[in-house]
Amino acid sequence: MADNQFSEIWAATIKQYEADTNINIMDASRNLANVTSADELPGMIDGEQKKFRNYQKQVDKIQGAVKPVLDVIQAIADTAGEAVGVAFPPAKIVFVAVKLLLNAAENVSAHYKAIVNIFARMQTFLDCCNTYVKGNISLGLQQRLVEILAHLLSVIGTVMKDMKGGWLKHFFHSVLTKDNVMEDALQKLNDLTREEALASLADIHDKVGQALQGVDDLTKAQRDAELDKC
Repeated sequence: MADNQFSEIWAATIKQYEADTNINIMDASRNLANVTSADELPGMIDGEQKKFRNYQKQVDKIQGAVKPVLDVIQAIADTAGEAVGVAFPPAKIVFVAVKLLLNAAENVSAHYKAIVNIFARMQTFLDCCNTYVKGNISLGLQQRLVEILAHLLSVIGTVMKDMKGGWLKHFFHSVLTKDNVMEDALQKLNDLTREEALASLADIHDKVGQALQGVDDLTKAQRDAELDKC
């Protein structure tokens, strides 16, 4: 069931993405109905990349950088995606955004190099998420995962905005310097995915669960006695 707060976070991010890219992501999702999972990546690097397909090593680099990120997105969405509601399915939206980004690269080598660089950096931040996306999760951890999904879409929208703006030199340079919007966006992703923060949220969830289990194990008389002490 969707949580209103989480739905608002996700809807606001979609609105910002559409403002940055001038793309209606829901319309694009309907037009790209086949893009539903990370396993369909080979089909995503297609169409606009026909010319680029001749350079198999470069295509392999793109797949090698993008696929691990999409795998984590799939895992996060499977765990927390229900919280944002079916109207804006997070995994589907992000996969479509990645497909549109690859299309917008238009076989420009510098564009692909920048995409590979950015996704490789995103992967280093996202790897630790795999540990915390299994089984039941706390509301706090669920919120963090929704925020991570939202920020990933925001980063992709920022890259698309730079690319469509024709700022090729700036776009390629932005992955190599620290004084720019892209670096700030990647730093925020790093902050959102800090392993100790995710572990702390998971640990709190475990402790609360243990405490509740302990209460459940008490007899009514014992519970009443503990309440009286409190």
